[in-house]
Amino acid sequence: MRLAPWSPAMYEPWDLSPPVVPPRSSLYCLEPIGIGTPFVESLTGYIARLACAHAVSVADLVKLKLIGDMAKSLPLSPQGGTPHWTSRHGFNPMGYTLNCMTDTSGKWIEALEAATLRRDLSALTLLPFAGGVTAPFLVRKVRAWCPRCYQERREANSDVYDSLLWALRVVTVCPRHQQQLVTTCPHCDREQHPLAAYSYPGSCSRCRRWLGLQQDTSGADGATRQEVVEYQFWVANTLGEFLATALRLPSRLPRPNIRQNLWSYVNHLTGGNMTAFADLVQSPRIRICSWLAGQRIPRLDSLLRVCYHLGISLVTLVTGDPWDPDVSGPLKESARFRPNRGRVWPHRPNEVRRVLKAALHEEPTPSVAAIAHRMGYSGTGRLYQVDQDLCRRITANHRRARYSPGRKRPGAGRICDEATIKQSLEQSLAQAQPTALHRLAQRLGYANAVVLRSKYPDLCRAISAKRIALRKTRLNAVELALQAALEEDPPPSLREMTRRLGPSWLQSLRQHFPVLCDALENRRKQYRDSRGAELQKAFMALLSEDPPPSVVKACQRVGVSQGTFSSKFPDLRSAVAARYVKHRAEAKQKRKELLREKIRHSVLQLHRQGIFPSWSRVMSLLSKDSLKDWDLRARYFKEARQELE
Repeated sequence: MRLAPWSPAMYEPWDLSPPVVPPRSSLYCLEPIGIGTPFVESLTGYIARLACAHAVSVADLVKLKLIGDMAKSLPLSPQGGTPHWTSRHGFNPMGYTLNCMTDTSGKWIEALEAATLRRDLSALTLLPFAGGVTAPFLVRKVRAWCPRCYQERREANSDVYDSLLWALRVVTVCPRHQQQLVTTCPHCDREQHPLAAYSYPGSCSRCRRWLGLQQDTSGADGATRQEVVEYQFWVANTLGEFLATALRLPSRLPRPNIRQNLWSYVNHLTGGNMTAFADLVQSPRIRICSWLAGQRIPRLDSLLRVCYHLGISLVTLVTGDPWDPDVSGPLKESARFRPNRGRVWPHRPNEVRRVLKAALHEEPTPSVAAIAHRMGYSGTGRLYQVDQDLCRRITANHRRARYSPGRKRPGAGRICDEATIKQSLEQSLAQAQPTALHRLAQRLGYANAVVLRSKYPDLCRAISAKRIALRKTRLNAVELALQAALEEDPPPSLREMTRRLGPSWLQSLRQHFPVLCDALENRRKQYRDSRGAELQKAFMALLSEDPPPSVVKACQRVGVSQGTFSSKFPDLRSAVAARYVKHRAEAKQKRKELLREKIRHSVLQLHRQGIFPSWSRVMSLLSKDSLKDWDLRARYFKEARQELE
């Protein structure tokens, strides 16, 4: 059979170039949940899900993989080798910053994207807020969650995750189920870090138990006003809308847009009147002015408060056109309500007004600040907001009572009878240290001691004379102590004298005895100078000793601490340390040479005796004080054996 002649056209051409293999990820390319929705996943929750997908703990995933990838960008600990982000327990409670807009979150995103080959992990953090709002007080330091969200996703066989919306500090409710977020485990009653060594989606990182229980947290507290609940839900929905549009925003929140839009609202609503606009949005005028001038970056809670009273969303303020009436909602005319970080007013206006009316007839009249403190308020703003006229009348009565001799108005009842006043004065006079008259008057209910002096002048003079005599005695004793301190060697410092005399003399020594204090300070300065010269001379003498001492031994011999040596004589300390290090190196080299000579002599000695110089025989001939470096011994033994060959 004849074969057909070979022809190149009979065979297909082979492509001998190496195939292009796409890069492989070192971790699973796990897809984030909820990107582009209000319930987007948080970065800490994504790390917990990623560890769960690899069947390892978060601590192992971070330490064995992510920390190694970030070792070049994260600073190292003083011990070296381990980045400072991990603590001695393997984790750091600063993990909540990963959800924020710091440089740390950016580094973690780079490491995770390099390990998973994903390019959308920046949407799991608050980096879109960067530049527009301040980072402090933006995210929670503890984990928060909605139990019903956990339970629903588990029953639907969906992946359980932590929403980024829950990490925001201003968000206190779940907009989907309209219930309060939970921050404490119902089983162990403890809070958790947003990212812990044993974080697991939907479970407590401390007791490992399921958190998606059907808890009855939908009902608000009975003391919570309807306006507060409405504002909390509005904040949650507004921030959810902003997170859903974060991918369409630039990499940083445009501050010029915020300033420009705020200016447009100021001009159109109040005609450029900053005070009127500040009253309209229930914010301090100086805060609004600093935002518009670019002197201060707004905080998220303050910016949300402005948006709430303007009837617009945060997305509208950031991306909308300046003063768009079609987009802007109705203005919040309820200036009575001022959302203050979700604070619940503990008293209703009628109750506040009743307390103010009762305080107006008290004797003596308390201050408005004292009344606010009684009612549990940190300031007087709420009281003035309820009834400004009553507060002004209380303030006027308090001022008149404060400066009146008896601290009472004409016709008011007597504060205390004369027998009580006399008994109090006699008891004070009988004490070794009588109470001051003005303090005694305050205890009895008076603003000053005018009434006491007018009723019992002799007793008051006796108390004052006794206090003056005691004060002179104390001053004489302090003067003698200062004079004795001038004769001491070494002289004490003024701080040491206040320790001896008591903390009450810390500010009074120089006031009462300026000459003695100056003399004591001059003596102390002379002592320090002479002592410094003596120490320098002693350390210089140590530089000529052989063998040279270490820094620790030098400080012990001279009698100073290592900190004093380093701060007062840094050059001498460096010289002492350098001499000691050089001496140690030379001594070690001598011991090495001596070890080499001993091993060589032992090998030659055994060889002359006709005994095979084995390792065990040679080592047995060495003294116990020889160098214990077994690598050197092996090398010198090999060199000695090679000489015999």
